[in-house]
Amino acid sequence: MAQLEHTFNVYASFKQT
Repeated sequence: MAQLEHTFNVYASFKQT
């Protein structure tokens, strides 16, 4: 289930901008 974690990581990174 690394895909979900990756998506969440990308979302967090995008929101951190």
